[in-house]
Amino acid sequence: MSNRVLVTGSRDWKNLDVLRDALVQARYGSGPMVVVHGACPSGADAIASWWVKQYKHLGITEERHPADWSQGRSAGFARNADMVKLGAATCIAAVGLCVKPRCPHRGLHGSHGATHAAMLADEADIPVVAFVVKPGSGEMVRLRTANGKPRLKAQLDELYGRVTA
Repeated sequence: MSNRVLVTGSRDWKNLDVLRDALVQARYGSGPMVVVHGACPSGADAIASWWVKQYKHLGITEERHPADWSQGRSAGFARNADMVKLGAATCIAAVGLCVKPRCPHRGLHGSHGATHAAMLADEADIPVVAFVVKPGSGEMVRLRTANGKPRLKAQLDELYGRVTA
């Protein structure tokens, strides 16, 4: 069976090195690999697609899941849920800060789609490696779930300085 790796990330993600290194780590010694992503033409999905093309000679393929935006604004969330339901050995999340000028959510928080997909994967007990931009410093923080680690939501709440209920 192929090693399925779900990649989710912000549309404006530009850090090629972080995502490339995470994919290489997920690939290490695993045989054939399928990279599952949302087929966005920019950001983390575009980087994942580029990476697959560089290494397809090693048996790496991609599974693209574009959102059906004719279904409305929630199409991306529905697509994320569908990708998670299909299962994966791991989820790599590249989460930038929300930059929506009229976002109804108060306080610092991650980009909505990438955070949503990563939290769904965590809830489905798919191990998540999340790369998150730390508010204020711009520093990259790596969060991990599985093996007794706290759930992703709790780790994000701590990073963004929110009180978890």
